[in-house]
Amino acid sequence: MKQTKNIKDILLFPFNGNAKEALTVIEDINKNKQTWNILGFLDDDPKRLNEQFLDYEVVGGKNALIKYPEAYILAVPGRPDNYLKRKNIISSLQLEPSRFTSIVHPSAIIARDAAIGTNCLIMGNTVLST
Repeated sequence: MKQTKNIKDILLFPFNGNAKEALTVIEDINKNKQTWNILGFLDDDPKRLNEQFLDYEVVGGKNALIKYPEAYILAVPGRPDNYLKRKNIISSLQLEPSRFTSIVHPSAIIARDAAIGTNCLIMGNTVLST
């Protein structure tokens, strides 16, 4: 899928509560300035395929990344039973670090000297200070 210079494709992984929250943050970003083209969710559970949240669906598992070679990824696993495996789950996507993006809600207050890493989700009304 060809991206315009200002609008970037994004996939959310996996289809969970964190990804649903991320989707609402991305929609709020897009209200201010159309920045992201939300392609949908990725999830390796075949029972989740085509499941929907709002206007977006699970478009496939990790294998679907082949269909979207230019899409950015926000990987937000983190159930209580797999939280400690988060790094391994994200690594299993086998993507270059440049494919991951961070999402920051427009209402977040970020100190000038704060650094936000790769693959971070900053929710609304968050304050990151020195």
